Amino acid sequence: MDFNSIEDDKITAIVHIYDNIIAVGKTYNIEIFDVLTNKIFYILKGHVQNIVSMLYIGDNKLISRSRDNIIKIWDISTGKCYQTIEQSTCFIYLGNNLLASGSIGSSVQIFNISTGEFIKVLRGRNSYICTSFLEFINNDTIASGADDGYIYIWNITTGECTNRFIGDSSGIKSIKYFNNNFLVSIDLSVNIKIWNYSTGECIHNIEAHHSYINSIVKISDTILASSSWDNNIKIWDIITGECLFTFDEHTEIKDSIINVGNNIIASASNFEFIKLRDINTGECIQTFKVPSKCINLLLYIGNNTLVIVSRGDSINILNLPTKAIASPEEVINEHEGGAAKEEQCSLYKGIPEKDIDSSSDDE
Repeated sequence: MDFNSIEDDKITAIVHIYDNIIAVGKTYNIEIFDVLTNKIFYILKGHVQNIVSMLYIGDNKLISRSRDNIIKIWDISTGKCYQTIEQSTCFIYLGNNLLASGSIGSSVQIFNISTGEFIKVLRGRNSYICTSFLEFINNDTIASGADDGYIYIWNITTGECTNRFIGDSSGIKSIKYFNNNFLVSIDLSVNIKIWNYSTGECIHNIEAHHSYINSIVKISDTILASSSWDNNIKIWDIITGECLFTFDEHTEIKDSIINVGNNIIASASNFEFIKLRDINTGECIQTFKVPSKCINLLLYIGNNTLVIVSRGDSINILNLPTKAIASPEEVINEHEGGAAKEEQCSLYKGIPEKDIDSSSDDE
């Protein structure tokens, strides 16, 4: 076990860029830096509220969203913000410079992020309901979940709603699409719903946990992991609806579950422990104690390296055991933006350190 630790400001989001380079959202700013050398290349300034999510889409483009529902598009080769999109409740990247942004009115807006052009709006049934989650299906199709529990399937070329699923009225928290024609959703309850994507039929409505579900993570085309405030992690076969394993070794589990490849998941507790588990056998491979208590975020960046953000906003770097090694392309990425792929670039070779204030560059 090998830890390297950095202490700094409030960390609210984290994303992998390239090799050992990551972007860290620290309150209103974004730092681009090397996790092994601690060298900061840029500090991106422009948001005025906490950054809640980020996505790197390749070609030096980084997308960030803040708590006030502002999206900014950054060129990290210059540190400049070149587009701002307002009133965004969530987003996914569709490829070909197209961004889908959720908004109030259970609608989805499509933008060209290179030109800033507004392409079209996909309108749901209720003008007072927020779009809470977006999921990429394929190059022509996305799914959106709304606060009223409805799931919409959209053809983004025609703007047509091709199907609509009626979920729980508590609202859609997350959606995962599986390539074998299944859609999985969770709401603000203890249930997991598994849908036939083609027909809209709910084939399994599982009372999965005893308390609120934090998150779901796609492991493979048939396997799903879920975590809950009941301190359990469960592994599900989405075809049969069967619970394959229940892991309950954590105390006060966080919603930090990630797939690190080779059928291994990493999970974190509200205290200082991280566990690696083999989902084929249910075996706990190893337990790590992190120097800082209360683990908030996990990020796997390949090359056997796990990045851990803990209370006190320290970043710890953990070298995983050999069994857990997977290259980034072997891991099913779980982030806002299903179509995005990590792309290599030469950006960080000899780049000078800079502090860029981009608050007005895109006006």
